[in-house]
Amino acid sequence: MRISIVTITLNRKDFLRKAIESVLRQNYKDFEHIVIDGGSSDGTRELFLEYPHLKWISEKDEGQADAMNKGINLVTGDIFGWLNSDDTYPDGTFNKVIEEFKSRPGISMIYGRCNLVNKRDEIIGCTNKHNYNLRKIIMGFNDINTPAVFLLANIFKKVGNFNVGLKATYDVDMWIRIGLNYKVSAVNYVFSNLCLHDGSGLVGERAHLRELPVLRKKYWKNKSVGEVYFIYPYYKTREWLYEKIKFSGLLSKI
Repeated sequence: MRISIVTITLNRKDFLRKAIESVLRQNYKDFEHIVIDGGSSDGTRELFLEYPHLKWISEKDEGQADAMNKGINLVTGDIFGWLNSDDTYPDGTFNKVIEEFKSRPGISMIYGRCNLVNKRDEIIGCTNKHNYNLRKIIMGFNDINTPAVFLLANIFKKVGNFNVGLKATYDVDMWIRIGLNYKVSAVNYVFSNLCLHDGSGLVGERAHLRELPVLRKKYWKNKSVGEVYFIYPYYKTREWLYEKIKFSGLLSKI
């Protein structure tokens, strides 16, 4: 099975090199790495020339969702993977992904755990395995980290492109759309190293929090009394505690 990795980037040359090298270290022959650059001014184009295996575009875009759509339109593989320009894959990830798909007939998308690393590549934590819970994600509590996601690439032909109207939750919107139509499964394996640094979305302004109500309004239909008065408040409390205690502790290590 051919694996297609798509990376979108803008002025992250130093991080991007590590991402590219981590793909090359996979010891997996049948792959392609597509990089969509939003018109960087930090020497990213020159970096591309050092890696002739890359497929790349460097031009202005309408945001991250637009850039990702350009990438998936270039995909020729059987399996799609999304690697952020500041994240990396642990060695052996691709072979493990193939094993998981072969051992799970009927599964269209899998996602694993992430090592949380700082910009010095030190592991400062690791995400837990969370079984896929579509209703929970629709409520706004997403346990899926994009660089640990792999899915059958032909899904995009059926569910469509990423929603360019969303700036920070276009990935969550896609996982919901896929979950409404296909089988999704979590695996207890580390598929990526997710870098926490001052410029990352998880550490910075966290714009996704402003868009979650949009997804709830769109997808959270037929609410039960239990969901509204018990389950939603329960998840909200757990999220608040995580942010105040565990995540705050991780940020002190970046």
